[in-house]
Amino acid sequence: TSEENLKYYCESLNSFKPQSIDGFFSSIVDLASYIKRKKIKLKFKPIAIFPTSEKVLKEDKELIEEVFQCKVYDQYASSEGAPFITECEKGNLHIELSTGVFEFIDENSKEIVVTSFDTKGTPLIRYRIGDSIEAIDFNFNCSCGIQSPIVKEINGRTTDFLVTIDGVRINAGNVANLFKNLHNSVIKSQIVQVSKDNIIIKLVVDKRIYKKEYDNQLHDEFLHKFGSKMKIEIQHVEEIEKESSGKYRFIINRI
Repeated sequence: TSEENLKYYCESLNSFKPQSIDGFFSSIVDLASYIKRKKIKLKFKPIAIFPTSEKVLKEDKELIEEVFQCKVYDQYASSEGAPFITECEKGNLHIELSTGVFEFIDENSKEIVVTSFDTKGTPLIRYRIGDSIEAIDFNFNCSCGIQSPIVKEINGRTTDFLVTIDGVRINAGNVANLFKNLHNSVIKSQIVQVSKDNIIIKLVVDKRIYKKEYDNQLHDEFLHKFGSKMKIEIQHVEEIEKESSGKYRFIINRI
């Protein structure tokens, strides 16, 4: 997303004054980062923000809430027509039972198959969508008043993980935590595992506050998490390309 486009988005939002914002999580993060960096004064305060299609990372969620002064509500849906999962005011992720059914591939897997009650054309029955979630609790009594099963966490695509030298899977949330001591100096990042012993870290940084020693710090954090024999390569880039769908991928696993 170019600076020129971000400026236009800010002007349009200030003119339109939306009650809520719905969009790709990475695009909203880009916008929030731009607003904070440029110290732009917003002329509106949305009731809520609803990110879609991409995994919500804790630090980026906090940035959005700080900039827009409202709560970010996580949700799960898909272009294929999968059932919905929505976050309630208490922070719990509820399965919308009227939209369909989630089932795990097997008892040892987090990968799901979905059956939709909403598709109007081709039926979607036990469709292997390629996403995964953490644990469904059918007995949880949420204080928000909604009586439906809750999901511990939405993991996203089953390929959105990296693998340590010892073969342990590390999900996107745990990878994002490795950046927490860089003092918000990274504007955007992408982690690409090109082989079982090689990880490339692509960084778009705020050159005003990013320090050279952060490279060594990040390198050491990744070695500690993934094993001393893992080759870690850090690349500073001007932009990280999105997929043809418009989605930004934080994790790319090529093994």
